[in-house]
Amino acid sequence: MVPLCSRSRRRLAATGLIVATSTCLAATGSLGTACSEAGSTGSPVVNSLQIRLEGVKEGATVTGAVPVTAVVTGNAHINGVEFWVGDKRVDTVLTTPYKSTIDTTPFADGAATIAAIAAVDATKSYKAQVSVTIDNTGPTVEMTDPVGAMAYYGGQDIPLTFKVEDTSGVLDVKVKVNGVTLPVSGPPYVATLSLAALSLTQADLPKDLQIRVDAVDKVYVGTNKVFDLKLASRLAWKFQTLGEIWAPPAFGPDGIAYFGARDGTLYAVDPLGNLVWSYKSGKEIVSTPAYDEDPKGDRIWVAAGDEMIVLDMQGKPAAASWTAANTLGTSPVLGNGVVYVGTYGNQMVALNRADNTVKWTFEAGLPIQSNPVVLLDDVVAFGSDDRYVHAVDAAGKEAWKFETGGKIWSGASTTTSGDVLIGSHDGYLYRLSRYGTKQFEFEARGQIWGAATEGPDGTIYVGSTYRRVYGLDGKLGKKWEYEVSGLAYATPAVSTTGFVFFSATDGKTYAMKTDGALSWLYDSGSEIVGSPRLSPDESLLLVGANDRNMYALRTGTMGCPAPQMVTVQGTKIMKYEASRADATAQSEGAFSGKACSRAGVKPWTKVSFSEAQAACKAIGLDLCPGDVWEAACQGASSADFPYGTTYNPTSCNGNEHPVGGCGNGLCTSMATGANAQCVSASGVFDASGNVREWTLDSNGTSRVVRGGGFRETGDDLRCSNASGATHTLLPDVKIDDVGFRCCGAGSADGG
Repeated sequence: MVPLCSRSRRRLAATGLIVATSTCLAATGSLGTACSEAGSTGSPVVNSLQIRLEGVKEGATVTGAVPVTAVVTGNAHINGVEFWVGDKRVDTVLTTPYKSTIDTTPFADGAATIAAIAAVDATKSYKAQVSVTIDNTGPTVEMTDPVGAMAYYGGQDIPLTFKVEDTSGVLDVKVKVNGVTLPVSGPPYVATLSLAALSLTQADLPKDLQIRVDAVDKVYVGTNKVFDLKLASRLAWKFQTLGEIWAPPAFGPDGIAYFGARDGTLYAVDPLGNLVWSYKSGKEIVSTPAYDEDPKGDRIWVAAGDEMIVLDMQGKPAAASWTAANTLGTSPVLGNGVVYVGTYGNQMVALNRADNTVKWTFEAGLPIQSNPVVLLDDVVAFGSDDRYVHAVDAAGKEAWKFETGGKIWSGASTTTSGDVLIGSHDGYLYRLSRYGTKQFEFEARGQIWGAATEGPDGTIYVGSTYRRVYGLDGKLGKKWEYEVSGLAYATPAVSTTGFVFFSATDGKTYAMKTDGALSWLYDSGSEIVGSPRLSPDESLLLVGANDRNMYALRTGTMGCPAPQMVTVQGTKIMKYEASRADATAQSEGAFSGKACSRAGVKPWTKVSFSEAQAACKAIGLDLCPGDVWEAACQGASSADFPYGTTYNPTSCNGNEHPVGGCGNGLCTSMATGANAQCVSASGVFDASGNVREWTLDSNGTSRVVRGGGFRETGDDLRCSNASGATHTLLPDVKIDDVGFRCCGAGSADGG
């Protein structure tokens, strides 16, 4: 290889001597090669000097201090040797042996060059270099699954997945959870977390976990990273009835679930699994009720046996019931001024929403078990055992019909474009225009009993008795399929966060990513014939089973219903103290994104002023002005305490409270709304005691907290107390008896 020469000027650092040099550079790492130049006459002149590097090889990975030696041979005298890393000179050695220990730590990890340059005389210098990779830092560690600070146990071991990378490659990864070493496979690096390994049971959950990952790279540089994780049960609660549950619930805007069972009872259950009320119809309820939001008063429509029942929000009859000649075969579906329901007597019936009387009846050829769907122009579409999809107009006349090859039990649904999706016992899913023209079809092989669901991205999801769930494109082309161990004829539920949920007769509820990959599953241990249904905030997935239980599963989405608000001085204020989305009656929870406010959960504490304000702003509100807060606490009569003018230690959770206060040694907050007497005339709970609450008021550099906490007593619990001694705090303080509630001019969004 022919060396390359170039002119430069150089100062040797140790001597200060500036010499004109002709640097002879060996190309691409050809070290130890004699360097030659052309003389002025063009004839070659062979130089009598060679230089090479020892101690570091071409392509090596180096770390920390690197001993290197420049070996110079030949009969020419040199002035010394400079050592370089990249474009930075790091050492000069004037006498033999030309050895140096190069500190690589100031340099960034990655590709670099190490070079030695020898000056021969005033005209020439020679260079030897190698390309290396510097690696002074240990591997980077990222936990990719679960994402966030929460994980959920649903009966199966939990995979903890880590992305571990390093410039030189990863040699070893170890994972410990609360000091217990877990087995690790990979890459990708997956540690399997079991309750047994941690000597835990589900009764011990929720549990705070500390995960430590120790990783070593191939040059033996190590690093560690710690992750905090709260492990909770996938099962939020289960509610037992006296009958099998064959249909999913309907939800009110406050998150209350309304569902029936074969025991003939309709149940209203709040988001924490508590019974609000029940209504005994005396007839089997095997379909989903309909929640009817009405300015005159919200109502619930229930198909029970052969009877349509209308209930108010207290579970009392709101209108006379209507009785069909045969058993009702579908869920009630709300339309424009009417409620539609199909019967085993071959009829689709439109009932007036005002009084539950019949508006019109349409005769199909055979029983109707296909839930109807309302199209444009008040046309209702549904299937029948007569193999047809029927569409009936607002006058009860047939607008069109479409023939399939089998009975139709599948509920009808619509796409965002207005097309109709419906399955048949012939094994096909059909996409029809709203005028009844077939657009596309998909063969699912098994019969389709549930409805198809369109996701936010236009993907269509449907299950079949072939034990498959499918993800289809808009033309009903198959994108993926997933096999389950039971009949998958439930209707899939699709979240706005990119998950598809479905249940099967194997007793399992599956959570899939929209690409068809399984995220998690929950085994109820009992046959499931109904469909899963997401709560309004998508934090819970409810599914009924043949063991007579309604199961509420945590989805991992942290949300809550819109907070209940009361209006004071023209401003809305939370009825209950703010709480976290995953709070329970025993735990404050861990989620910190948005403020929730509901009864029966621990209030959010150990929160700074700015964190509390951000949580309020995340739902379109802010912290409360002091005067609004005080007025809400006092009520119209300007009482000293929410409950009146005379201090009563048992009414609110102060120091002397017999349950939550410090007098009994607990010194803790109580669940919001737990003290029925601690409510103001304005309708605000716990404004005295429980926790002090941040407000927008300032006192110098401090912020005013109002209402007193569970450690305080007497006058400190007055509505008007804004004492600098007990009720002003620096804004970054986080204390277990300080929380907040939110105020605003308008209605709040759900958390």
